[in-house]
Amino acid sequence: MSDTKTAAQKYKNRKRTVIIVFSIVMVLIVGVGAFAVKFLSDLGSTMNKVYQDVDTIDMRNSDVPDEDESGETIDGKKASENSKTTKEDLVNEAKPMAILLIGADTGDLGRTASNGLSDTLIYCVLNPKNQKLTMLSIPRDTLTEIVGKGITTKINAAYSYGGATMCINTVQNLLGLPIDAYAAVNFYGFEQIIDAIGGITVENEFAFSQDEFFYPEGTITLNGMEALDYCRMRYSDPEGDFGRARRQRQVVGIAAKKIMSMSGALNYNELLSAIGDNLLTNVSMDMALTMMDQYGSCLNNIESMDTLKGTSSTENGWVYILDQQNLAEVTAHLREELELDQ
Repeated sequence: MSDTKTAAQKYKNRKRTVIIVFSIVMVLIVGVGAFAVKFLSDLGSTMNKVYQDVDTIDMRNSDVPDEDESGETIDGKKASENSKTTKEDLVNEAKPMAILLIGADTGDLGRTASNGLSDTLIYCVLNPKNQKLTMLSIPRDTLTEIVGKGITTKINAAYSYGGATMCINTVQNLLGLPIDAYAAVNFYGFEQIIDAIGGITVENEFAFSQDEFFYPEGTITLNGMEALDYCRMRYSDPEGDFGRARRQRQVVGIAAKKIMSMSGALNYNELLSAIGDNLLTNVSMDMALTMMDQYGSCLNNIESMDTLKGTSSTENGWVYILDQQNLAEVTAHLREELELDQ
């Protein structure tokens, strides 16, 4: 009789355990589901806030004729026969695409201009086929034509004159390459994004000081303000702007990986707040979610190209004149990564 009671009690205990475990699992599923709905809602609101389309020169489809009012193109074909490739097409079909990252020198350090100068310009190619992100820094003092302004001056002035549209057109003209999407962030936004993901850890090549911060050689962890000064320092760098550009690419790569990780997602409210007030982009929410899926693996294989080579000139103020042979070699490599005809 006692054996029968013991067996019944064991069965009852197992049943209770199963019910408890099942209940916990259901609570977790409902909780995660609610979190996902809330996250997507907040993400959608933020992406709507920061979305700013640009009317730029379409270099990717420059050989595709435009259509007239009848729906035919100037070569007599229907528009469908000469369909243009959009950035959404590239993302949905997981094809290589180019993104311009613009870092504007506003929003902090007492700088309050609406656009400001582009302190940082990084041309990025995402290639999901070879799962690689290629990054090229464009020197801020590069002498070039400012497309749409009709003058030749430092490339960092383009953003100040005409925002993302003029900046993109100017960079496209300089490189002879398309730009499919862009993201522009100011100083304050950069700081807030780094803080929102809990800071970043970098390998510092040599000890230096910038403003009130000291950066020892080796592995160091930086908060937002420290990361900003780490990226801005150039006068104590033996390579000057080349060294600064290398640190900028380093920080962008590390921050992007962390944002994609769970540690970044856990502070998503702070992250979305930082992005919503300080970033502009022509990437929609749907496109952003698809990009995370299609191009996320590229962040594990980053090629950081050397800054474009050239010489300094003081004839018309301090400017940087690019070496045309080096420019041709660099753009040829980028065209290969974009899988464009040479």
